[in-house]
Amino acid sequence: MYVGYGHYDTAYEALIRTLTEASPYLCGEQFTAADVYLGAYLLFQSKMGQIKAHPSIEKYLNTLRERAMLKKSPIFF
Repeated sequence: MYVGYGHYDTAYEALIRTLTEASPYLCGEQFTAADVYLGAYLLFQSKMGQIKAHPSIEKYLNTLRERAMLKKSPIFF
């Protein structure tokens, strides 16, 4: 049974397509709440080793890690 997001592989493929097209953020040049939400999820999942690695995910996370406010965070990923 899958609740909330459908099949994992389908959701993962949609995520990869979205991040491949994103430049540099989900809505283009503008950092938005969507980046906060998705970024927090991906940073946590990546740190815990619970998401399959992909170059598009790493590129997106590295972009987020370069943000000044994230660097100031007491929990820097």
